[in-house]
Amino acid sequence: MSGHVAKVRTRMSADRAAAAVAKMDARNAKAPESVLSIPTTVRYGHVPLRTSLTPARIPHAGAAIRQVGCTRRVFLLSPYLTSAEVNGLAYRIEVLGRNSGINSVLIATNDDDDLASGALPSSAVEAQLTKAPFDLFGTETGFGKVWHCAGGYDALDLYTSGEYKDPEQVDQLLTGIRNLALATRGVTRDEQSNPVPSNVPVITVPHGLVHDGGYALCMGSYVMATRDSTFAIKNPAKGLSFDPVGFSFLLPRLGWEYSQVSADYPVGKMLALTGMEAQANDMLETGLATHYMGEPSKVAMLERTLSELPPWEQQKILQQPAISYDEIDELDDCNEEFRNVAVGHCLHTFARYDAASQEIWNMGEIDFREQQDPSLVLESEAIGMNVERSSDIVTWAATFEDIFARESSVHGIIERLKEVSSKQDGDEEDRQVAEMAGSMVKKMERRAPLALCAIFKLMEMGRPNLESLESCMEREKKVQQNLIAMEDYQNWAKAAASASASGNKAAPFTAWKHKSVKEVSNDEVEQLLG
Repeated sequence: MSGHVAKVRTRMSADRAAAAVAKMDARNAKAPESVLSIPTTVRYGHVPLRTSLTPARIPHAGAAIRQVGCTRRVFLLSPYLTSAEVNGLAYRIEVLGRNSGINSVLIATNDDDDLASGALPSSAVEAQLTKAPFDLFGTETGFGKVWHCAGGYDALDLYTSGEYKDPEQVDQLLTGIRNLALATRGVTRDEQSNPVPSNVPVITVPHGLVHDGGYALCMGSYVMATRDSTFAIKNPAKGLSFDPVGFSFLLPRLGWEYSQVSADYPVGKMLALTGMEAQANDMLETGLATHYMGEPSKVAMLERTLSELPPWEQQKILQQPAISYDEIDELDDCNEEFRNVAVGHCLHTFARYDAASQEIWNMGEIDFREQQDPSLVLESEAIGMNVERSSDIVTWAATFEDIFARESSVHGIIERLKEVSSKQDGDEEDRQVAEMAGSMVKKMERRAPLALCAIFKLMEMGRPNLESLESCMEREKKVQQNLIAMEDYQNWAKAAASASASGNKAAPFTAWKHKSVKEVSNDEVEQLLG
């Protein structure tokens, strides 16, 4: 027997313990292994920023989930997610949607540096910032910066990692994007794959740019745009088409849900083909966002308020009627009309206005101007009622409606825009229209011709009323799989990887297989769909 005292390890580090518990829980729940790629915590303190599934080439996990009272906060730590993270986050949001013990899922970004804070709740970070010297605000706190919020997956990393060569991995990635969009939208399924209604709403606050597959996180019940929220379709500049989010279903129907003016114009087609960036007010006027929050600093108070609201199962007023033992049929939920109402009212108080044109001060027939003394209040200072709102995107879609709505090909659209851009004579308004037409032509000619034609075809096929979101997703997935295997995407990625390795900013890539959309044949587009 040795005379040395044995040293016995009786505990693990917090990070290792959390990882071990998460792995055991996932195994017991028969969840896919990908759920382990999304770090989660219910404790106060830093969330582990790496998991066993985080690739060595990536510094930290792309997202994390934290329990904050009766809500679940999803932190976006990176604008791009890996394939495992996309699938893992989709599964977690789907399960959380069925959880009757919470009231909401909050996917939010703001000016906080969630990496530096270890994904602490925004209310806790806000408390720490109040101790910072005033002269640091606007510099180290990130105020006024425009963040890259969500882009789905990194198309360049897909190439440099070599995953684009494996059809199975590409299929897994695109299926994950589709599932993430459906889970955020509230489409959940039970163990037998039967549709089950989601209980709680998903709320997204996209403070920054959202593009392509990243919009999967904005498919929920509420999208609260901030002053810096923007949306764009960037994939055609990489030789790619729509990610399977359902854009070919959503974009032709912009403005329909809230009976907006944008429903009368080809806003979606213009956004998809030109890559124009929709600002926050454009997102509201087209239904891409549901509410305008304005200041991202409201996220902390919103998070705290949601944490204190009762969970879904306790949102009830009426008592469920008693049933006898011989009654087998399950009774309807007598409190169904009261569920999630408090959450909706809460979000309304944090918004300046919503997509349905309801101003926060629009209270029925009350006109506060009648209560103001005209001798003390100037006309310019009077409280505004039902303020007129506008959108540059909708305005340009109305201006070029005859071109984008009636031309039957991308080539026809470009040629008509060239005709307009050549008319530099006339008044200042005519010159502005000509300049915008010329700008659209330049943007479209820089994009991959085959990808543009594929997008045009997808939107034409997704327009009929008989189409569904999921049928459009399936077509988008098939087209994207084929484009990833083709030379346009691979040549773009090769050029971008070379520029990145040399430390230079990549110039817009234009060496596409086809020199113009006129060279793209109908058979080539049909093959992408086949």
